[in-house]
Amino acid sequence: MDSQATNGPYCQRQVHDFVTNSDRFAAFGVQVLLVYPEPPADLDQRAKEFLVKQNELPANLHLVIDSDYKFTNSMASARTRRKRPLTQPPS
Repeated sequence: MDSQATNGPYCQRQVHDFVTNSDRFAAFGVQVLLVYPEPPADLDQRAKEFLVKQNELPANLHLVIDSDYKFTNSMASARTRRKRPLTQPPS
């Protein structure tokens, strides 16, 4: 995922939805982990741009940076092995 995808309208909408519904997650004790993949060269500036667009995150939403794409790539590999999208519940 490149910086345009992470800072693009789809990602912004997803984060907005998580923020909007954070109280519903909190009611169930759910902590939400937002993973921001970005190459190290652009990381600082892109992350700042992302955070400026989002106000402060609620206490149960956590932003982590995946500068080496280890987490992002491992999730893509797991999704490929399962051959179903991440959003599809397990059968």
